[in-house]
Amino acid sequence: MITLERLKTLVRGDVICVPRIGRPDAQWRVNGMVKTWKRDPSRVHVPVKFGLYSYDAVTEQELDYLNKVGAYIRSNVSGCRETD
Repeated sequence: MITLERLKTLVRGDVICVPRIGRPDAQWRVNGMVKTWKRDPSRVHVPVKFGLYSYDAVTEQELDYLNKVGAYIRSNVSGCRETD
């Protein structure tokens, strides 16, 4: 489960892995500084890169979706499949 506090502690190079059925996990790599707001501590903006040319941002609004699909965070870039 990814919490709002965990999103705030992400650094460049961390990977958010989003499971997909029948395909490898999607890897969203953090490629910038996490932005937070002083007046509203519940807001967060995490810039991510996925694929070769695609960029987007993860905000607090996507947190429910990430937890619903079972996304997790890896600190290394080598791969998203967890080993048992």
